[in-house]
Amino acid sequence: MSEKTHDLIEFLNAVGDRIARIRQVRGMSRDDLADATGLTYAGIYATETRGQGTQIDTIYKIAKALDVSPGVILDGGTITLNAEVIV
Repeated sequence: MSEKTHDLIEFLNAVGDRIARIRQVRGMSRDDLADATGLTYAGIYATETRGQGTQIDTIYKIAKALDVSPGVILDGGTITLNAEVIV
């Protein structure tokens, strides 16, 4: 595997991890997020676990449903819930 491919996989995994963490803190199931975005459960699962389905429109829909900026999902960043840092 090339270094670029490895870096991309790491980035996509980090994006999926951030989505899952924010979703869990928001008290949402994957089904809830799928309903809120118009995406399928399988699409949410693939994005969270394998970094698949990470087109910019998908990231935008997920960010809007989770009430965070797309930048938080893509770059990390800090958001808080009840004064507790969650991401």
